[in-house]
Amino acid sequence: MPRSLNATCGAFRDSSRGNRDAIIESVRVNFVTFHKSGSQWVRDVLTDQELLGPSGLTRASTGINHFLQPWPKLPDNSFAGPVYGLSPDEWEFYSAPADKAVIVLHDPRDIVVSWADSITFSHVDSAIVDLLREGLATLSRRNRLQFGIAQFRFNSNSYRGWATRAPRENECRTSYEKLVSSGAAEFIRIVRFLGWPVPDGQIAATVERHSFLARSGRRPGETDIHSHYRRGISGDWRNHFDRRLGELFERALPGLVAAGAYEASNEWYRNLPERIPSLTDTEPESLPAAR
Repeated sequence: MPRSLNATCGAFRDSSRGNRDAIIESVRVNFVTFHKSGSQWVRDVLTDQELLGPSGLTRASTGINHFLQPWPKLPDNSFAGPVYGLSPDEWEFYSAPADKAVIVLHDPRDIVVSWADSITFSHVDSAIVDLLREGLATLSRRNRLQFGIAQFRFNSNSYRGWATRAPRENECRTSYEKLVSSGAAEFIRIVRFLGWPVPDGQIAATVERHSFLARSGRRPGETDIHSHYRRGISGDWRNHFDRRLGELFERALPGLVAAGAYEASNEWYRNLPERIPSLTDTEPESLPAAR
């Protein structure tokens, strides 16, 4: 488990036994993360009416891609997110003193693998996805992952900023790894940080209702490359990175993996296998039919 992601929520008050009909003080909550970090799952849990209803907040936005759209004017007492790619400095610029942020990080190597599979096989169609998909389908798996590494460089400064910054009092930082490994415990910690008056059992039931098994019909680790719910576990990158690809990742994004405390050394790639045969595969015949 990433060392830097332990005990990284600001101070909170336990309001789980308080007046469940009371609106929490005027506040906007932003859920900040990066693509392929379980963002829709986390959003769906935190905006489930069993959790959001007692908070008194409204759902202001289902997603904000900070690179593609201007920062919207968000109403008071609202929940917005996922907000993709926002840096700590940008969050401080846009936020008001009473606002709170929940930040979810993910091993960037897993992000690259998930992004490459999503764009190539499962993401909903759009002009950009179609443009990328037809090209990625002609590449070997290695080349697709290399392209994914290059793409993630656009997010790397924001990611590094969150990974290395000590959370402020109004920030709660966690990781996809911790969320999938802790049952409901990490979601309970987030809800307590937010001050929402929801009992632990109600939080746990909500998390269970949105579990990977409930959403996909498969157990975590059972893979469907054509599904948006591809695998549901962390650490899958180890099945796809050989030593050379790991070295290329580290050269392109120096120190990023260690900055997030996913590795103790920048030479982590030296322990990877010299060769993974599947990295030479191309799979154009596996592309989904045009929708």
